[in-house]
Amino acid sequence: MKTEQDARKLGLVGKEDLHRRTVRAVIKKGLSKAEAARVFGVSRTSVHSWVALYQANGERGLTPKRPGRPKCGGQLKGWQAATIVNIIKDHCPDQLKMPFALWTREAVRDLIYMKFGIRYSLGYGGTGLRSDHLAGRSYSPRGETPVSAYFQEAHVNYAAK
Repeated sequence: MKTEQDARKLGLVGKEDLHRRTVRAVIKKGLSKAEAARVFGVSRTSVHSWVALYQANGERGLTPKRPGRPKCGGQLKGWQAATIVNIIKDHCPDQLKMPFALWTREAVRDLIYMKFGIRYSLGYGGTGLRSDHLAGRSYSPRGETPVSAYFQEAHVNYAAK
């Protein structure tokens, strides 16, 4: 049965404590990086990078980052999403002086930035459209036939011939 602790399974506080103890052992107690790595059960590369972070940033450099993908921008608040949906339903991008004829992912992303100063990737524009049942077609609030529906209709008519 394994009794050693895997540092990857520690929480943020535990990781920070491990970083500090390891760096303290290397800098204050004079342990070599390889020896500290063996004693604390981590890789030499990790010890080397923690020591470098400590030397560059002091104690603040030893605070571990949150695992996973960074949360950039966060989500729109409910009222902000409702505002965006209403604008999309009531206006075309060209009415808002945007360089688009129909609502696309890029247009939605630019609208969100224009209205609220929040930057999103192109993928978010698609997610936002999908959640409001506007995806899969270029949406035009003027009552015109959506572009993809037009092509789908044309394909059906062509296949029927």
